[in-house]
Amino acid sequence: MKKLAVGIPSLLLAATLALPLGAQEVTCADIEFDARAIEAYPQVQEACLEVIEHEGALYAHLRARVIQNWTTSLIVQYWHAEGMWGALTRATPPEGFTVMVNGAPTTIDQLRPNQEIHLFLPEGRWEIAIADVAEPEILELEFAEVELVVPEESVELMEAVEMADVAAAEAMAEPMVEDAVEDAEEAYQATEAEDAPAQQQYNWTWILVAAAAVVIVWMLVRKRRARREV
Repeated sequence: MKKLAVGIPSLLLAATLALPLGAQEVTCADIEFDARAIEAYPQVQEACLEVIEHEGALYAHLRARVIQNWTTSLIVQYWHAEGMWGALTRATPPEGFTVMVNGAPTTIDQLRPNQEIHLFLPEGRWEIAIADVAEPEILELEFAEVELVVPEESVELMEAVEMADVAAAEAMAEPMVEDAVEDAEEAYQATEAEDAPAQQQYNWTWILVAAAAVVIVWMLVRKRRARREV
């Protein structure tokens, strides 16, 4: 069981409240999860990595990685104590929910794919706090109910993630294509008198645009394959 470093008054209070526990080490096997936590994520016990004590309260520490950020919700995977990633899970915090990032509260849209986050569940309560470090100041964290959805088959959720990746690729490619077309048209009009060189430049522009689109798609496919192999 880990104890967070806090100020001296809080430390003394935590020590006083912890006395009844004696020298017994509290582990994830000892903590009682709220029934709603178990219902939301059935493998929450396996995802518990350690128990943190703060001012007499116990918190289960979970580690996760962001697979996709959908602005108002996250697709995440929890790391299980047995040494493997769990099922893809959609986590939807309430509106205005903040995450502690670099020591400051921020909204979840600031989290990026492959970023590691840490979640803290107080014993007996269905509330979650999220931070980008494993040892945050508990009192600075925002705790709230977070809706978790774990489909029976992760295929549907993975397809949704892949569709989001494709949409992102299209969003990235669209302005590139528009700019390339505008540049090509301007070049064509400026050198209309020299028909052959202008047409050749126009063709090369389209070739470069197509190559850029292929590279973007290739990078996304490679990224998805790397995630699946982890």
